[in-house]
Amino acid sequence: MTEATHQAVAAQNRSGKLTVPGKLKTAVDLMLCEGSRRADAVMAAGMTDHGLREAFKKPHVKAYCNAGLQVLRESERARNIRRLAEIRDTGNGTPAVNAVRALEQMVERDGEAVHPDSSACLAHHRHPQPDRRRR
Repeated sequence: MTEATHQAVAAQNRSGKLTVPGKLKTAVDLMLCEGSRRADAVMAAGMTDHGLREAFKKPHVKAYCNAGLQVLRESERARNIRRLAEIRDTGNGTPAVNAVRALEQMVERDGEAVHPDSSACLAHHRHPQPDRRRR
């Protein structure tokens, strides 16, 4: 009987192709489920920040993360709708208008599969205006 090659011995402890194994899965799950920052997640999982960043370049790791994000979005959806309704009902100017707009867009997306328009994003993200003063 022949001895196993060095490569065969090393391959015995590897995970299968296109899986998200051990430490990587732990780090990604910490970020998704507990909201951990990347640096904290890799430290808790026992891996390096560089290793996690490199793993996120792989399509199957991105797919695992995106699937987890979709689950998170769906599970938080009811609370988000309730909170938007509370903000709307305060009648407090701009936040109330933005809450109504967000609620209406949710209805449109659910009923007609409409993509959110870019103007909704502008209401939430203020970009600094360039300094136009003469020097």
